[in-house]
Amino acid sequence: MGTLFIRSLPIDCIIGIHPFERASRQRLLISLTLTTDFRPAAEQDEIEHAVDYTALAARIENFARDGRFKLIETLAERLADELFEAPVQSLELEVVKPAALTQTREVGVRAVRPRSA
Repeated sequence: MGTLFIRSLPIDCIIGIHPFERASRQRLLISLTLTTDFRPAAEQDEIEHAVDYTALAARIENFARDGRFKLIETLAERLADELFEAPVQSLELEVVKPAALTQTREVGVRAVRPRSA
């Protein structure tokens, strides 16, 4: 087993409960950690045996950008469900909304998905 991670992927999307938040896109930072068996990819040294992190990042960007969410919890849960696929043993997804509170650096949520036995 091994982990693949993407940290602080910047995404601009419509998110928030207040009318001013719904009027324009806001910056979110999305981080993802996947646990998967990447020995087949290492043995073959070919991308078709690996989780393609370029495609994964594009998928995250498209999902968030094309959606309109009120809560970052909703985005995190739906995106985690979308990304949890066969070769993934566990997933941890973090959504950070840097501008949520002016007195803090950031606010966020984390969704965790272990594969059930």
